[in-house]
Formats: sequence, structure tokens, C-alpha cells
Amino acid sequence: MKRSRSVTLLTMASATFALAACEEQVDTEGELYKSEAECSASEFVPEADCAPLLTEGTRIHKATAPRYNTMNLCEAEHGRSECVPHPGGPQTYYSPSPLGYLVTGAIAGGVVSDLVRPVYRERDSRRYYTTGGGFVRYMDNGRYGTTRSTIQSYNPTITQAPPRIQTRTTIASRSGFGSRSGSLGS
Repeated sequence: MKRSRSVTLLTMASATFALAACEEQVDTEGELYKSEAECSASEFVPEADCAPLLTEGTRIHKATAPRYNTMNLCEAEHGRSECVPHPGGPQTYYSPSPLGYLVTGAIAGGVVSDLVRPVYRERDSRRYYTTGGGFVRYMDNGRYGTTRSTIQSYNPTITQAPPRIQTRTTIASRSGFGSRSGSLGS
């Protein structure tokens, strides 16, 4: 009996260390803006750069936002009143509204599409992610952070197909360990 208890404790301890090793580390900081006025009021971004950055963020959102076949499914993933319908085309779909736009890096001389990403909230309201599923973490100093590879994963010069419309089946099949590339700690 004692032996199985020690094996269980050893297994639990090694699983904890393995999960901690999987968490990505932040290497890019930025600020999250919900509007152009909020961006202009900050000292992080020159006022003249706010409109182009948020326009590009909106364009990226329209091209890459998660898509769901029902409002209920979208709200189950992102929370109540977070989703909007997109009628027209071959099929109506629903996608979350961005919480805001994460602006990162040195603005001067940078490619605008490498500096901004829409940020989405998960249903529990404590976890955030951006285009492609990269995590976004609040840094406790008014700034948010993610990884450089997450920010640079979207290339606007490549024609990209819109994201696949997700169904209850596709949502269920990706749950469990590794269902998202990263998450925000509490």
C-alpha cells in the first residue's frame, strides 16, 4: 500500500513539472487598446500611428477571427454577449468581438501588420489569446505580453483562407491537453 502511494505522488509531481515546462514565456510586451481614443491617450504609441494600427487590427480580425456555426457554440467558447453574426456568403457564421487590439514592439519603422493583433477572451474571462491561438498574458504593469512568434505568425502578403467554421464536433475533438497553444495565468 505504501509503495503505490509513493508512486502516485511521484507521478503527480512529474506531471506538474511537465505541464509547467509546456507554458510559453512572454518575450514581447505591448498595450491593449479598445478604441482609437484610448490609443491616442497613451504614451506607448504616437498619436498619428493609432488609426493605421487599429484599422489593420480590424482587417486582421475580419480575416482570421474564430468562426462558429451557431451563436450558442460561439458564446459557449467566449462568453455571453461576446459574439456577433456574420450573415451572407455561402453560410452565416458567428465570431467573437475582439476585446481590443494588442499593439507591440517598436512602432517607428515597423511593418504595421507585425505590430498589432486582435485579442479574444475565453469564456472564463481570465484567459486571452490572439490570432492563431497564441496566448496573451496581463503583465501587472498595465501592459500585456505574448511571444514574438505569435505576433509574426500572420503574414498579410500571403492570401489566407478564412478560418474554418467550427461545429460542436470540431470543438469537442480539440478539448483536453494541448487544446490551445497557450493560456493566461490567473
